[in-house]
Amino acid sequence: MFKEEWRSLLRSQYAQNESSLSAGVLHLIYEQRWFKMYLPEVLKGRDMDFTSILSLLEEIAYCDGSTGWLVTLCSGAMWFTGFMEAGMAREILVAPEACIAGSGSAGGRARITEKGYKINGFWKHNTGAPHATHFTANCILVDERGVSLKDRQGNERLSSFVFRATEVNLVPNWNYAGMLASGSWGMEVKDLEVERSRSFHINAEVKLATNVHNYPFLQLAEMTLAVNFLGMSRNFIRLAEEHHQQVLHKYAPGQCSYIEKHMLLASDELKAIKRHFYGLAQETQEEVKLHKPLSAQKLTELSYISRRMAHLSRELADRLFPYCGFEVISRGSELNRVWRDIHTASQHPLLIFP
Repeated sequence: MFKEEWRSLLRSQYAQNESSLSAGVLHLIYEQRWFKMYLPEVLKGRDMDFTSILSLLEEIAYCDGSTGWLVTLCSGAMWFTGFMEAGMAREILVAPEACIAGSGSAGGRARITEKGYKINGFWKHNTGAPHATHFTANCILVDERGVSLKDRQGNERLSSFVFRATEVNLVPNWNYAGMLASGSWGMEVKDLEVERSRSFHINAEVKLATNVHNYPFLQLAEMTLAVNFLGMSRNFIRLAEEHHQQVLHKYAPGQCSYIEKHMLLASDELKAIKRHFYGLAQETQEEVKLHKPLSAQKLTELSYISRRMAHLSRELADRLFPYCGFEVISRGSELNRVWRDIHTASQHPLLIFP
């Protein structure tokens, strides 16, 4: 159950300071172990199943897009501990305020050495960077001459790595319209030497049991991002309806009916796709629990519904945009902030295409 006091606190975040998370919101995240929602109780996690995780992320984003995005990305990165060496995973999980930030781009080059790897790289966007205790990053593997290594198909070999926050340089380069409190800063390392145990591969052998077992990473990422759009779109519709009630006197009865009809249609469309989405999530969650591999058709269906939900969320906000008056383009208004957050998040490469 998502408590009303949490909702009030998260919505007050925006009023206090849009560009960074408040101490109260961070305390709530740590207290409720939202960064550890993928972990079982024995590892001080929330012990939640996948559909419950999706629902929680949706509710957080419904309250505040930046917070929802940050919790989604950082909790998702915590799931990676299931594929890390046990010693590294324990180091990360021991802290009550453990937080992993990271980037999916292959922004680094890891040269193989006698003891492990020497890494150089820059990763432009790492959500949660100011709060991170550790970072994950993808690198191209290279030999001692700096030549990239290839797999049997001729593709560059990639590996994921984990860094300690003390080993990286942060670059506060988030200069975009929305998601201002997500802390999606740049991160770089220079000639960082790490042991082999710092390398891991997602969806390889599970070394530390997590709540979602070995759910396919691509679909997990798409689905958790998609519920953020769902939450933000719900919030935009709520705010648009509230605004309309405040300006009813400005419109003729026929105009009011027209606006209300479109708001109702938007709400109904969102509810319909939400039902379909969560139905698929529940179905596939049960299959993965039973260690059944998801079919190619099911994986395609999950990817499609996630992307469609993200696209529809943006489309609905734009459809209602003309009926929100100057409030929606007013700097400092909540309507404007939610609209900016939706459109900023829509640039995430995973969900751009249908």
